[in-house]
Amino acid sequence: MLDEVGFIWDNPKTEKSFVLGLNNLQDYKKQNGHVLVPTRYISDNGFKLGSWINRIRVKRKTISDNHLKLLNDVGFIWDASKTKSASKND
Repeated sequence: MLDEVGFIWDNPKTEKSFVLGLNNLQDYKKQNGHVLVPTRYISDNGFKLGSWINRIRVKRKTISDNHLKLLNDVGFIWDASKTKSASKND
């Protein structure tokens, strides 16, 4: 029914936030060689990357296939508790 009334599924604000987060994650990986970002990490530009990653993990089931692919392509860690160095980064 929502499709029939022209509901816009892709929120431009959400998309902009995702792209900003993904770009910061890619920059972090370039600088550090990994994507296991500390929870409280804030990028040089003030982006709260650690918090963004936690929100992405919580929303995993509602993320679009395209966004999932982009995150997986960069090596996104969905369950940091299963990595040996996770405790070192918090």
